[in-house]
Amino acid sequence: MAAALSMPTDIGKLNKTILCYAETIYRFNGLWEGPDPLTPLISLFLIQLTVSMTVVHLLVYALQFFNQPPFVAEVLGGILLGPSALGRIRPYRRMMFPNYSFKVLEPMAHLSITYYAFLVGLKMDVRAIMRTGQKAMKVAIAGTVVLFLFGSGAYFIFVNDKSETFGFLFWGAALTVTGFPVLTRILDKQQILYTEIGKTAVASALINDLCSWGFLALGFAVTSSPSNSPWSLITTIAFVLLCVYYVRPALNWIIQKTPEGQGYSEFYICSILTGMALSGVITDVCGTHPMMGAFVFGLVIPNEVLEATITDKLEDFVLGILMPVYYVVCGVRTNIDVISYNSSWWIAGVVIVFACSVKVFSSLIVAPFSDLPINDAFAIGLLSNAKSIMVLIILEAGQIQGVLSTQTYSLMVVAVLVMTMLVTPAAIWVRPVQNTEPYKRRTVQKAKSDEEFRVLACIYNTRNVPHHQPPQDFKCQPKITNKCIRPPAS
Repeated sequence: MAAALSMPTDIGKLNKTILCYAETIYRFNGLWEGPDPLTPLISLFLIQLTVSMTVVHLLVYALQFFNQPPFVAEVLGGILLGPSALGRIRPYRRMMFPNYSFKVLEPMAHLSITYYAFLVGLKMDVRAIMRTGQKAMKVAIAGTVVLFLFGSGAYFIFVNDKSETFGFLFWGAALTVTGFPVLTRILDKQQILYTEIGKTAVASALINDLCSWGFLALGFAVTSSPSNSPWSLITTIAFVLLCVYYVRPALNWIIQKTPEGQGYSEFYICSILTGMALSGVITDVCGTHPMMGAFVFGLVIPNEVLEATITDKLEDFVLGILMPVYYVVCGVRTNIDVISYNSSWWIAGVVIVFACSVKVFSSLIVAPFSDLPINDAFAIGLLSNAKSIMVLIILEAGQIQGVLSTQTYSLMVVAVLVMTMLVTPAAIWVRPVQNTEPYKRRTVQKAKSDEEFRVLACIYNTRNVPHHQPPQDFKCQPKITNKCIRPPAS
């Protein structure tokens, strides 16, 4: 295939290389039409989707025996399918990931993170952030500021290419991330989620997660068009304020018109998803990214029942089917071989060691000012090294914007992967057994005869009241000091 030069003015293009490919969407005659059944884009994409889902889910299943979070398996799955592992085999690379297939694969990957961002905003409780104690707030702020400064400094020290001055922004933002869902899963697995250390670490991770979205929006605005970045930021902030002060009250008014207990129809759900798509278009026009609009729109949805309904309908499809495509795209962008150039492996080791240490150091800094014991501050710093998909989103955005090379991108992916893998051993090591022991003794069998034992029962109908009365045949008779029945809030 070649491009025809129909006009004399096209002669100037003869010294340029033009890559053309056939846009065969699908075939009517299948295998009988040609020798390669994977040439059509749809067939190839379905194969890529199947392979990515299979590999990612198999690794998630295998690594759960090593107490590793799914994020580690998902990143490893993408790297395994990319040029760092199976991509070394030329027939595999030509058949599974030819260049023309990314015309479909890339948009689907970004569609998946747009839906993922919507779900993150939907499940993020801003009121919980507002109620966060001073301990978690100070730990989160210190970790964000110190890690951003360290990441920015590390970029200028270790990266040889200084032509892209905004690369430090993405390195710093990536290192500040503490993966809230990943950390929650690890702490719950080790049964320290509801201890003082666990609650402080999770609360600070929630604040840190929200700050990461701000860094991402700033990175998109600055790198898309440096001359127009102020306007991009202003319009994005205006959109956020519009959603908070107008869209949220409007959604609340519509929801209140729905009779209680009726549930939400497909029309409601489709309307919400349409609003999410329009929000993504608006933020893309503003100069950031569609996922920023989807995240903000999910954040302002006011009703918990509606949130649960949408999550039940979308979560399995997005996380189980769409997101593996994004991990594969990130894995294809990662090339571990280029890390060996210019002795970058020792740089990766230095970044990992110092990034983990700086998290601990930032927690120790705020310990004297927040009545946080030194041992707890040290443990929180170790646990805060857990990363999430937010890191990949930030790093991939930097590479797409042209401010991170393949070498710096791959180096950071390896660094955050190792940092996250080290969190589970750290959680096992710092597990405060003495703090969880009292909770094991808070049962009826362990209650003393002269000890007050409190029972909370949720009653939705007056007919259920007799069945919730405290039983009188306890072997030990705990002292029942108060009985209070409150009607459900209307």
